[in-house]
Amino acid sequence: MATNDLNVDQLTKLSLFKDASFEYLQDLVKRCDRRIFKASATVLTPDQNNDKIFCVLSGRLAVHLNNPEGDPITTLGPGHCVGEMSIIEDTSPSAYVVAQEDSELLEIDRETLWTMVQRSHAIAHNLLSVLSSRVRRDNEIIADSRNLLRDFERQQLTDGLTGLHNRTWMDDMFDL
Repeated sequence: MATNDLNVDQLTKLSLFKDASFEYLQDLVKRCDRRIFKASATVLTPDQNNDKIFCVLSGRLAVHLNNPEGDPITTLGPGHCVGEMSIIEDTSPSAYVVAQEDSELLEIDRETLWTMVQRSHAIAHNLLSVLSSRVRRDNEIIADSRNLLRDFERQQLTDGLTGLHNRTWMDDMFDL
């Protein structure tokens, strides 16, 4: 589906195009495609190399780490992008991305994306912001997981009723 009917308002709602000047990008946006993914259709998979970034125009995408049927680690709605890491690293995606509902996505190929980045400092900044927010979110998840692990370890080594160290703690401390 052509992108000619995309207007500037729709594009500025996408995190990648925030504050971008479209006079330099209009011809590039025309090279992008609009894609419709039905609910439960796979957008990205670690099993295949990816050379596209997808921006959500409407609908929701679910991101899964180990398999596409498991619980998603996050969901992404309009304005968000997926596929940027595999373009930058020139490798397959790190996760499965599945349409949670019927979704319309703007598909940008690698060459077009890099040309946009070269032409627009705003797009380069936005791409860095997307990556930075992903790293920040991942760091928060890691910190939360470590805290949860410490809580489980403490519960394993102490009696829940008395709060005193239990037999497991004694075995560990005295190498029994």
